[in-house]
Amino acid sequence: MRASRQQRSDSRVDPSPLEQLDSEVDALIEQIVANSAGSLDAYHDLFDQAENHRVTNGLAYEAATDYSIADTDDRLAGFR
Repeated sequence: MRASRQQRSDSRVDPSPLEQLDSEVDALIEQIVANSAGSLDAYHDLFDQAENHRVTNGLAYEAATDYSIADTDDRLAGFR
């Protein structure tokens, strides 16, 4: 069913699914970029381990791995 000319020109009509997707992706990108580089590296490494190894091996790897995340103290200070 096609939208009427009035509906297409009415600014109150909900955004198209593609516009909504773009908005959601932009919000997610902002959340990801707000993380520190060290934590993003750790997430990437742990995700790779989880995707490419058995769960028990991935959990053992996570428990045995130490990540240096330079801004940990600064980030945790906000919770203290």
